[in-house]
Amino acid sequence: MKMIYPLFLLALAFVFFGCNESHSCIYNPDNETLHCVEKTYKTKTIGDKVWLAENLDYMVEFSFCYGDDFEKCNEFGRLYTWDAAMEYNPMNKDASNRGVCPAGWHIPTVSEFEAALQTDPNSSALQFLKSGFRYYDDSYVDMGKNATFWTASEYDGARAYLVRIDDNEVKLEHFNKNIAGSLRCVKNESAQVAQKN
Repeated sequence: MKMIYPLFLLALAFVFFGCNESHSCIYNPDNETLHCVEKTYKTKTIGDKVWLAENLDYMVEFSFCYGDDFEKCNEFGRLYTWDAAMEYNPMNKDASNRGVCPAGWHIPTVSEFEAALQTDPNSSALQFLKSGFRYYDDSYVDMGKNATFWTASEYDGARAYLVRIDDNEVKLEHFNKNIAGSLRCVKNESAQVAQKN
């Protein structure tokens, strides 16, 4: 029994902390897709950047389906707290712009979002879904009203910047990192590309 417990803890640690190491996906520029284990995402090139044209649906701790309805994740992707999105560890204060994005991709900064929205002001290419968000009191709001995306940019220790998009405007706001919003990922220059036969 004494031997089983440490093995269980080791397995649990791998699930929570090692899973992103295996989140490798293959980008295919010919059909504008990113093939991952969890799903195949559509992508779009906006200016000089390749973006996911769908919300990320990669399961990690402190990510949620709207209304706790798994089917909503299939359609709208998952909602992430900022710490979960960024893989922020308060023990060593470690976070990178990759966060939970696949290897070779990263969570966009405020400036990357602004550049994409200037290039595509109607957000038609990125097909922003009005997937709402989750408050830290476990309530879900704004499904069908607005799209809410975390950026990699912090405002201060407790807040980070969100991009909120509705039918009338795009707003850049800072929110408590404990709410859960959607994620898009942007390709790094060195991301793996599908080999042509």
